[in-house]
Amino acid sequence: MPKSYKSSPSDPDAALRTRSYARNFDVVYQQLFNMVRRPLRGWGLEDREMAQGMIRARYQRLFWRATVTAWVRKLEGGGCEVDVESSNAPSGRGGNHRRRVRKVLTELDAALLGENPFKPTYR
Repeated sequence: MPKSYKSSPSDPDAALRTRSYARNFDVVYQQLFNMVRRPLRGWGLEDREMAQGMIRARYQRLFWRATVTAWVRKLEGGGCEVDVESSNAPSGRGGNHRRRVRKVLTELDAALLGENPFKPTYR
């Protein structure tokens, strides 16, 4: 089982590619922050650095645990780009890193669909 997985622009699976959004950096960063801050289903905020656009969360359910890090980068033409990495799992207990990255990116996509991203309408 791999010890980590990170989204990339060249990933063969479209659900695991780096995301580009036409939304403002602050909106996307705040939505990610709101997502990982919820103590729902084992997620919790570990660290954040707004200047670097980084949010680190911990995931733990029974014996499964990992660290999920998201980076938000501003694009020159406006908008921003998001990468997610799942890592730091003990051997054999990290769960499926690819599935965790896909879940975070899919939830972020769904949250940013509506007119007001701070009151998201999930699919």
